[in-house]
Amino acid sequence: MIQDGWAMVKPQEFPGAINNPLKGLRAYKNGGHVSENGGSSFLCRYALHKCNSAAVSPTVPADSPADVLDRSWQCFAMTFDHKKHELTGWLNGVSGERWLENPQKDNLLSFAANAWKQGHRPGTDPSFPPDQYYTPPEKKPRLVTPLPDAAELHEFGYTRVKVTRQTRELTALRLNPWWYPHGIYTPKDASSGGPFTIGRVIHSSRGVGFTGWIGGVAVFNRALSAEELQRLSALSRAQ
Repeated sequence: MIQDGWAMVKPQEFPGAINNPLKGLRAYKNGGHVSENGGSSFLCRYALHKCNSAAVSPTVPADSPADVLDRSWQCFAMTFDHKKHELTGWLNGVSGERWLENPQKDNLLSFAANAWKQGHRPGTDPSFPPDQYYTPPEKKPRLVTPLPDAAELHEFGYTRVKVTRQTRELTALRLNPWWYPHGIYTPKDASSGGPFTIGRVIHSSRGVGFTGWIGGVAVFNRALSAEELQRLSALSRAQ
């Protein structure tokens, strides 16, 4: 339904998940971050709690024939499971596992790597705020791989750590799902904005994060299951 030039979309409903219909946009610049404080993470200027689906959506030229465009709709989703403390990115109902090797060398996630280091070695940097430590559970590795020189690679749920008799070194961070042990920040009043934004903060960047069309947006009050997200993604192919 078109209303005032906007595509008004009310998608499929699911038991126990309340959907708030929102306006669909023709194009926007996306962001996939969640913040517990309304600001930055790990002393970086940006909010770095985010997830990344394993798969990447295909590129479709904007001047493609109408039938090609009609077949090219994708279903993007992000879920927050507060019981598991997980942010998960989905593409067409499939999440997949995604890791970043050597996060210390990444421009942004090096801040998360440093937050892990500070959390496991308190006092290394006395000025680092404890509430910004990044310490995913590492009680028992789910996989142990022998390495040269009597070292081992321990894979936990959200981290991979090189372990020797004297040291522990972070070698990889799991990007999907991403461990997030916080709630979602809510501004103190309406004038400060909403609890989330679709798009980007206008003053934060002049780059183009996403170009395309959005056919509809839905926000639910619980994390949808993989089966439910697959049902949503199937709507675009049920023509």
